[in-house]
Amino acid sequence: MTLRIAHVEDHAGYRASLAEAVDRVDGIELCGGWDRAESALRAAREHPPEAPPWDVLLMDLDLPGMHGTEAITAFKALWPSLQVVVLTVFDDPPVIVRAISAGADGYLLKGARIEELLEQLRVLSDGGAAMSPSVARCVLGLLRESRPRLLRPPPPVALTQRQKEVLACLADGMSYERIADEMQISVNTVRTHVRRLYDALQVEGAAEAVSKAFRHRLL
Repeated sequence: MTLRIAHVEDHAGYRASLAEAVDRVDGIELCGGWDRAESALRAAREHPPEAPPWDVLLMDLDLPGMHGTEAITAFKALWPSLQVVVLTVFDDPPVIVRAISAGADGYLLKGARIEELLEQLRVLSDGGAAMSPSVARCVLGLLRESRPRLLRPPPPVALTQRQKEVLACLADGMSYERIADEMQISVNTVRTHVRRLYDALQVEGAAEAVSKAFRHRLL
């Protein structure tokens, strides 16, 4: 069975290297590559909504326009079964946590040889986790540090109807301007709702807000 992958990466040379490597490997097909998350979302939405357009989506984080963590949340909201794997140079613990919280199914570093990355994707397709060794060590360390806090039950989260509407728009990857048009309010009012939503959820960004909302079944 062929593993269908797609790639969002703003570095043209790296995209070309990945495409060349995939072309030499049996059982893996590169179905598309884009330099912006918005372009990948548009292409994906042209496919029937019943199933994801690819098996695995490789996602860079530091992208022009929509950040990779926001894109992860948007793709997972559309197709929960789509395997989204971060492929980046960033190995800072806060960045790793934000990406995983946004819904990433794996986290790979570009420092590895592309052939090794492709082998990790096979692991993912077999039900494993695609994760660079240094990232796995980082995650284990973070879990050990946060164990007492994780054992405490999370406090209940209550949102107003308006906040839920804004949250749903964020989950769809909408900009503030589009949310304003959708809800027929001003952009400043949208910002106010978003700020209060973040305060209610105790988060700092859209990706964290949507991820926490799914965990608490608010969406």
